[in-house]
Formats: sequence, C-alpha cells, structure tokens
Amino acid sequence: MTEMVVYGRPNCNYCIQAIELLKDAKVHYKYINIWEDNDAKQFLINQGLKTVPQMFVTEDKETHIGGFEDLVIHLEDRGLIDV
Repeated sequence: MTEMVVYGRPNCNYCIQAIELLKDAKVHYKYINIWEDNDAKQFLINQGLKTVPQMFVTEDKETHIGGFEDLVIHLEDRGLIDV
C-alpha cells in the first residue's frame, strides 16, 4: 500500500497544513517528529534537506516528494485535491 511519510516538528504551520491536506485527501500517512527522533533528523540532514515538512511516498522504497508546495502539486496531479 502507498503511504506518505511526513517529517516535521511541533508548531510548524506548514507541517500542520500538510497533515490536514493529507487527511482531506484521505491519504494514509505516518508523521515523524524530528525533534523526538534524532535518526530521522539525521536522515534529512544526510539528504541535504534543511526544512520541514518533507514528504516521502513509500511503496517499495521511499521517494522524496519535497516540501508543502510540492505535496500540493503531487496530490493535485493525482486528482486527490482541487486547489
């Protein structure tokens, strides 16, 4: 099953908006708080990513989607939302 992984942190407005967007689109997702998960934070750093949220699609492997605006485009391209 396809699932979205959202790397974020508390009090991040774009993280909150991303989660709400995924809920509205009825997309299964897993939220990872990088302030509580140092391995996840290091994973993002190793990928050269410095901001949150960062979204990945998982099927056989994780594929990086990008940040909030990239998520909107990704969902819109698949007909899951109308913006």
